[in-house]
Amino acid sequence: MENTAAISNAEPLMRALATVFTDDEAEIDEAVVVRLAETLRPISSPDVVMEMQGSDDSFVGVYEGLDGIRAGWADWLESFERVRLVFEGFEEHGDNVITYVQQTGITRHGGVEVEQPSAAVWKFRDGALRKVEFHLDREKALASARDPI
Repeated sequence: MENTAAISNAEPLMRALATVFTDDEAEIDEAVVVRLAETLRPISSPDVVMEMQGSDDSFVGVYEGLDGIRAGWADWLESFERVRLVFEGFEEHGDNVITYVQQTGITRHGGVEVEQPSAAVWKFRDGALRKVEFHLDREKALASARDPI
């Protein structure tokens, strides 16, 4: 009898993220970003696209490939002296996976602490990560997770 059960994209994604989120949290720096990109390599399409989306539609950064993922995170980290992400859970929506995190950052200029609930949408097609979106607005992230790539 052939196994026709759908393979979950969450499994390989969660294994990859577990190398970054030890104990469900991570202090994010350049080394962590490099490790994240490398752990995503086996499950990603070579032309994977990353989007960073602010809480409104005025900011959207688009980056291509795993080098783009590293560059996008490096751009984002420039604003902060320190950033900590706490993993809060995930949901599957068809082929897509949404992960929820709480971000806490200390701004580089002024030393202001900023806390922000956020989410990432990991969009897969044919078992490969094709697009990842980092959202500051969880409702927009959830709407995107429900749309196939």
